[in-house]
Amino acid sequence: MTAPVTAAGREEQQSADAIRCLSIPLENGALLLPYTAVAEVTEFGELTPLTNGPGWLLGLLRWRGVTVPVLTLEGLVGTANGPTDSPEKVVVCNTLNGNPKLPFLAVAASGVPRLTWAQRDTINTMENARTGERPGALGHMHTPDGDVIIPDFDVLEQMLLRLGL
Repeated sequence: MTAPVTAAGREEQQSADAIRCLSIPLENGALLLPYTAVAEVTEFGELTPLTNGPGWLLGLLRWRGVTVPVLTLEGLVGTANGPTDSPEKVVVCNTLNGNPKLPFLAVAASGVPRLTWAQRDTINTMENARTGERPGALGHMHTPDGDVIIPDFDVLEQMLLRLGL
């Protein structure tokens, strides 16, 4: 199985099968996002809390004049119940469906995301992703740094829209 390519592997970066990604550290594990899905990585700031919101929705962030929901994905992707410490960074992501009601969502990160490359043939879909056990996870990869989860942005976006966000 091929692992993500580091900056030293320049030849692999040229491959059509390589995807430029960000590895987003969580409390217990990491997410892997395509670099093009990320709008900005910023400091974790003050959030507007939501009354009666689900535990995975930390609150709303005012970012560049837009209100963006901030999610903690540990519980939704099956790595833990939620962050135990205050997140360090927020990764603002473009949503995939072009819905003007929800152009962005943000993911709380427990550390500084890092650039990596992934090979398409190393991505595995998760059998239990859509069963409710891991509703926010689409797939996973094995890397030298450990397993990473690939979030299902379509599902996350639908969950946020059902909440009226």
